[in-house]
Amino acid sequence: MKEVQSLERGIHILFQFSRKRPAMTAEEIAMAVGLPKSSIYRFLRTFTKHGLLERDALTGQYYLGLRLLELEEVVHSKIDIETVSKPFLTALGEFSGETVQLNILHGDHGICVYGVESPSAFRLAPEKGRVIPLYAGASGTSILAFMDREERNIICEGPLEQFTPYTITEPEILKRHLDEIYKQGYVITEQEVYIGSLGIAAPVFGRDQKVLGSISLSGPIQRIDEERKIAIRDELIRTAKEVTDRMIRLGR
Repeated sequence: MKEVQSLERGIHILFQFSRKRPAMTAEEIAMAVGLPKSSIYRFLRTFTKHGLLERDALTGQYYLGLRLLELEEVVHSKIDIETVSKPFLTALGEFSGETVQLNILHGDHGICVYGVESPSAFRLAPEKGRVIPLYAGASGTSILAFMDREERNIICEGPLEQFTPYTITEPEILKRHLDEIYKQGYVITEQEVYIGSLGIAAPVFGRDQKVLGSISLSGPIQRIDEERKIAIRDELIRTAKEVTDRMIRLGR
């Protein structure tokens, strides 16, 4: 029990450091955690020995050590776009009441890696692992529009399968469509892959503004009127930006 209590005190000491307070003296740490300086010094010696804290010899202040950066790298290596996106997709699904999904770029196509299904009886169900064409539908075109221009043009030249009468299969028309998506930063499509469906999607980026995938929403056209469409679009764009910001901070 004493060992557990000591560990908790040590963790509490480390948690006193923050962006607003990156360095502190032993006296300041003791005051912050409410422990005598004699006890604080034992913790500080141990933390310094193992690289969790470092001490500035001139000021006497302690700050977080480089060993914690190594641990941070371990944490970051386990965090992928799916992990980052899940809570945001859940919130978007609750807001919209429609099916939302996360799609990632994989070679010359997209893949649905996570989805939140609409609670409505009449819905489009997300299929984890489903291959998504990049040239048709909101999920794919919101990725293709932001890919490298040369790669984009290769895909636009086809072959382009026609899924419905509304699928764009003319390369030049598709390129102009992608240019529009690029300019506005999102896409709304109707019946390009499935008859009766409406899709809204926005890209997700990583470091160097490289497109990683997209967040998309789909539902029956008759259920999403113009007012709902605008509200959902704005929330989806905000969601994609939140995920992008997280991925960039993680160096992905």
